[in-house]
Amino acid sequence: MNPEAKPLSLRDLAKLAGVSASTVSLALNESPKLPEATIQRIKDQAKQHGYRRNPKLSRILKETVNSRYKTTGEVIACLVTRHTRAQWNPATPQFLAMQARAREYGYAVEPFWFLEEGLSAQRANQILHSRGIVGLLLLPPPYALRHQGQLTLQVEWERFCVVEVDDTITDPVLHRVRHDHLSGMTRALRELETLGYRRIGLCLNTATELATHHRWSTGYCYWNQLRGHRLQPLICEAYTPAALRSWLDDYRPDVVLSPGGELLTLLRSMGIAVPESLGYAALDLFGITAPEISGINQERVVQSGLAVDLLVSLLHRNAKGIPLNPTCWMASGSWHAGQTCVPQAHATELAPLDSLLWQA
Repeated sequence: MNPEAKPLSLRDLAKLAGVSASTVSLALNESPKLPEATIQRIKDQAKQHGYRRNPKLSRILKETVNSRYKTTGEVIACLVTRHTRAQWNPATPQFLAMQARAREYGYAVEPFWFLEEGLSAQRANQILHSRGIVGLLLLPPPYALRHQGQLTLQVEWERFCVVEVDDTITDPVLHRVRHDHLSGMTRALRELETLGYRRIGLCLNTATELATHHRWSTGYCYWNQLRGHRLQPLICEAYTPAALRSWLDDYRPDVVLSPGGELLTLLRSMGIAVPESLGYAALDLFGITAPEISGINQERVVQSGLAVDLLVSLLHRNAKGIPLNPTCWMASGSWHAGQTCVPQAHATELAPLDSLLWQA
C-alpha cells in the first residue's frame, strides 16, 4: 500500500467487499448478527487493503453505545460462591468499586448466588440467560471446591463474556484480573532488606500455595538463590505451634512473611514479641483492619475496577465463551509500612536487590 495514498475509509472498504458500511462495522466488531463466514471475509478484505480504524471515530461510537446502555440499564452479574445471601455484604469496597465503574459505562452490577442451596447449575444458567445477562464477573470460589487439584464451575461459558477476579479457577482458563504475586514478593523483600532484615522467612499454607500457583514461593526461592541463603519456606496444611517453633529454631529468621494476619496472631500467642524479637509482614493486607501490620496492599479496589474495564471491552466485542488466548491484567500493589517491621540496627551492607535481578 502506498503510504502517501489517502487512507481507506469504512465506506471504501464496504464497496470493495460488496456490502453496506453498517455491515462492515458489524463485522469488524464481530457482531453475532452476522454469519462467521461474512465476518471473516470482511476482516480479510480489511487486512488485504490495509484498512485501519480511526481511533477518534471509534471512541465517539463507543461513547454513543455507552449512552444507549445508560437508558437500558444492562445488567452484569457478579457470581458469588463463597458467601450465602445472609453472609453477603453489598457494601464492601470491592463490590462498590465494581458498581461505580460499571455505572460509568452504563451498566448495573448485581450479585448472583450461583451455588445457592437448592439451585442446580442448569437452573442457574437458565436464570442468567432468561434475564438477558451476557456479562459475568466471577469472584474467587472457595478452595474447598478443588478436586484433585482442579477447580471449576458449571457455567455454560459459551453464553457469556466472563472475567474472573483472581485466577482460582483452573478449568477453563478465563480472562482475569489479579495481583502480581511475583512483583508483590519482590517488593516486600526489597522493603524488608531496606529496613535491615537479612534472614527473611516465608510461611504459607498449602491452600494458598495452590491458589497463587506457587508464585510467592517461586519468587522467594529465587531471592534465596540470589542472596546465597538456604532458608526453606514453611509450607503446611495448617499452622501449629509445634511446627512453627521447629521451623523458627531451624532457620532463625529475623522477620517472617506470610499472607494475612493469621500467623501473626499465632506468633504472639506463643509469646514471641513482634516486632521486638521477630518482624512480621503480610503479603496480603486484604481484610486486615489493624493499621499496625506491615505488608503488601494488593489494591483489591483497583482490581475490581479493572475487572469491569476488561469485561466491558469483551461485551463491546461480543467475545463470549472460553478464550483461545486468555488475557490477564495484573495490579502490582503497594507497600504499607505499619509497625510490625522496624529498622534494624547494625545491619550488614547488601547490594541492592534490583541490581541483582537485572544482572541475573
